[in-house]
Amino acid sequence: MFFILAVMDFMTVDRLNAGEVSLNAAAIAACVTQAEFSDILKTVRAALGTEDQGHATNVTYEGLVNVHRIHLQEYAVACMEDTEAGLPRVDILKKRHGANVVSCAVFYWVSQLLEEPTVQERPLCQTYGISSKAFRSLVDTIDKECDAVADQIKSHLLQERSSPRALTSCADPNRFPTSTPTSPQKSPRKSALKTQSSTRALTTPSKTPSNKRGVVFLRHTLDDDDDSTPFPETPTRKKRRINNTSPTNPGASTSPTKRSHESTPAAIAAFHAAMTGSPPKPPRIKNGHVQVPFGNDNASQGAGSSTPHRPRTRTMEVDQQLSPSHSQAQLSPTRPAPRRRFRPVFFEQQQWCARDPKVERMWTNAAMHRDKMIEIHGHPFERYRQGANAVVDTA
Repeated sequence: MFFILAVMDFMTVDRLNAGEVSLNAAAIAACVTQAEFSDILKTVRAALGTEDQGHATNVTYEGLVNVHRIHLQEYAVACMEDTEAGLPRVDILKKRHGANVVSCAVFYWVSQLLEEPTVQERPLCQTYGISSKAFRSLVDTIDKECDAVADQIKSHLLQERSSPRALTSCADPNRFPTSTPTSPQKSPRKSALKTQSSTRALTTPSKTPSNKRGVVFLRHTLDDDDDSTPFPETPTRKKRRINNTSPTNPGASTSPTKRSHESTPAAIAAFHAAMTGSPPKPPRIKNGHVQVPFGNDNASQGAGSSTPHRPRTRTMEVDQQLSPSHSQAQLSPTRPAPRRRFRPVFFEQQQWCARDPKVERMWTNAAMHRDKMIEIHGHPFERYRQGANAVVDTA
């Protein structure tokens, strides 16, 4: 009774129209031949009263399309109806073979033209109890009489494949959507970003709006403002304290441009000293300022207005003016100039030619092995050396 389980499984799959188990596979699972399994299946169906169930039920094209999940369902049903209407003497064929046989044959023929791999001839015949010979003869008749419908289906398939809608439908995993697509909702993050950017411009009680990056000031205007009037006091920027270094004008401060003009005479003096070769006179310090005497005022004025120069600090100027011996020692032609450090030209080549420590170790071991073999067996070229020495002595 082991084959009863295989028979019941095959009948269940056949009732669900799944087509997952074939008659041959069920016979192999029941350990009987295919003919014996067919006889057992007929006996079980007769006992259960389901022998003529396939003939009793009316097969419709809509039901077949839904069961086998055919693509383009509405178009497929319309093509099946046109095919049935185009058959000559269709009423006679239905009386001879049965209405279900004609419907299944039309369904199979249209499905093959639509290239549906789920529809197979053998499972379809087994499901509805159709003779394979009658089914094949009906399919051949439909193929001969319905050429116009076949051409129409082929052209429709080519049009569907070439259209961009077909490409998008093939890329979509859900081929048959049950609900209409909804429009994409706006991202809440973008609106939050817009709200944040709009509220960012609001002022807070701890910080006042400033236009530091939006306004570009000229240098001379900054110097004039720095010298004349201080900036007002703000909540985040306290009033700047100005050190009163000069007793005559306590509220003014020296700007960078004025400091550069004050350092101009010292630089001009050093330049003329270098050109003439005479050491400059030591500067006189009066009221905290360095006064550098120089000989030619016209030359200094011309040199001061000729080209721009780098401003110097006061400490560098005082050190340069108070140490004439050092500047004279640098300008003396007898003393050689100090050599600057340089990188060896062939430094990379030396590194490349240097041997690896592993290679050095291998070379040392090879030399030791060579010396040891010479001690044991002697030098291989010793006899040639003796012959060469004898030839040299005789000559």
